[in-house]
Amino acid sequence: MVNQLLNSSKAVGPDKLIELVKNYSKSEGIKLAVSVGVIGFPNVGKSSVINSLKKRRAVGVSSVAGYTKNLTEVEIDSKVRIIDSPGVILSKEDETTLVLRNQINPSEVKDPITPIERMMHLINKDEMLKLYKIPDYKDEKGFLLNVAKARGKYIKGGIPN
Repeated sequence: MVNQLLNSSKAVGPDKLIELVKNYSKSEGIKLAVSVGVIGFPNVGKSSVINSLKKRRAVGVSSVAGYTKNLTEVEIDSKVRIIDSPGVILSKEDETTLVLRNQINPSEVKDPITPIERMMHLINKDEMLKLYKIPDYKDEKGFLLNVAKARGKYIKGGIPN
């Protein structure tokens, strides 16, 4: 079964995945407890997979990168424990790329203009105008100004923020 699952291109449901993990807990005919760590980039669904395996909310999930702060051990059954981990960035990608991949929070970015510039080169301008329901703009600062106005984001003195 293990080889069949590993060599298949079909989706594997939570029950089959747990069965696969349990196969690794057998040593010379003796069943041992096994712990499996789930690691990966921030915001890729590690915690969601664990909740799916547990068939209930065992760990918190969020669309915000970096929500999981600590290792959390979840007991699936007496023989299987899954360890949820915070996202790991082993990439040498620049900050802009990581923001656009939602691997770091936009609020943590030192330079918020650069990711917006890159985003504006990747997305059709007409689509941006429709999506944000804003008038035409010349550059990223004009885009931000129009979005702030459209959303009613003003600071003291009526200045768009």
